[in-house]
Amino acid sequence: MKICNVRLFIFTFATLTNAFHDVLSYDCRLSWRRLKDREKIDATRKLGKTVVKSTRSSLPPSTVETIVREYEYDGWKLTYRYRPATKGYENEPPLFLIHPVGIGLASWFWDRMMTASSNGPAMIAPNLIGCGISEGSAEWDPDKRGLFVPLDWVKGCEALIRHIQENEDFSSPSRKSIDNTPLPAILFKSMWSSFNRDERKWTVISQGGLAPIAVLLAARNPNLVGNIVMASPPQWKEMTTPVPEKILAKNLSFFKGFFGDIAFDVLERRGTISLFSNIFLFSNPCDGVWLDSAEREMGEQARPPVAVFNAGFTFNKSLERELLALGQPTLIVQGQDDARTRDEYCVKMKKCTIKKLPGKNVIPWEYPSQFLEVVLGFISKSEVPQRERLSKESREVSNGL
Repeated sequence: MKICNVRLFIFTFATLTNAFHDVLSYDCRLSWRRLKDREKIDATRKLGKTVVKSTRSSLPPSTVETIVREYEYDGWKLTYRYRPATKGYENEPPLFLIHPVGIGLASWFWDRMMTASSNGPAMIAPNLIGCGISEGSAEWDPDKRGLFVPLDWVKGCEALIRHIQENEDFSSPSRKSIDNTPLPAILFKSMWSSFNRDERKWTVISQGGLAPIAVLLAARNPNLVGNIVMASPPQWKEMTTPVPEKILAKNLSFFKGFFGDIAFDVLERRGTISLFSNIFLFSNPCDGVWLDSAEREMGEQARPPVAVFNAGFTFNKSLERELLALGQPTLIVQGQDDARTRDEYCVKMKKCTIKKLPGKNVIPWEYPSQFLEVVLGFISKSEVPQRERLSKESREVSNGL
């Protein structure tokens, strides 16, 4: 049999054996090839503390930038994208953005949404453990260190939120404003900023098959997470039906074996990425920025998270108990061209609504402005009671001064 026919067979087999995953999981097999030589890898890792500007041909010019920063958790060197709050949004709930896991995918997935508007709250997009290698994160070698997936990814996110709370003051005044402000006003603003930072809850936003991370973050931290947004999440049955351990082991063995390498060789090609994205992810043809960004994150070092995710480890237990118990307002964002239904979420969860937007399965990338507008409107509506309470407490503190 010719090698091209063998590769076609492997491609088909890989697709069929993983049909139980959310369609978005396929974007996690898009490419691991084209290992950068050592000089290129070292050069890209210097992005750790530089400014990264979003390139968007279809969006209006924006002065907003995202910054790639570093933090450490349990011995891991990790990176995250950060966009500070703009004037007037310093005390708004920060957005915590969970990227999809896949070949070439990392926190860059959120860059378009983070820079879609010149106004908005602080936004933080972490690279999960083992992801974002081109942005300075450490690679994950399962043979040297194991991980509990998805729990360790969740714990890494919790560590980043604590790191942000301890090191960032979204509402701190500028030096210029301090120079011209009376001391009592400075003391009051400092006191209120500290109080409000402790009280403010985060909005966790997930994309595609990484919805379990958002659910577990909210379930484990009800006093920290105030709202949940799941963009194109798996259907209810996938979230509440655990993948048996035997199936997990079989799937992982496939991705780590000989046939998995052949499948990766096919799926990592730019043409395959484009074809697959246009069929399963986009309503309109995917753009060059999408393909270029994916290619920068390719490499053998990036394989372990992709293999683990596609093997089904993020669905190794049912999340029905957590979903039913969640008290936070939850928004499901679904593409108009996505034929799957998520109605069961709103039927069974306490506070859940569904919003349909143009697009298919990568709405935050394909329609970032519309997605951000819907998210901010959802937060504004759900935060009204909390804002009224904080406003009352603010007046009481002010009167006390």
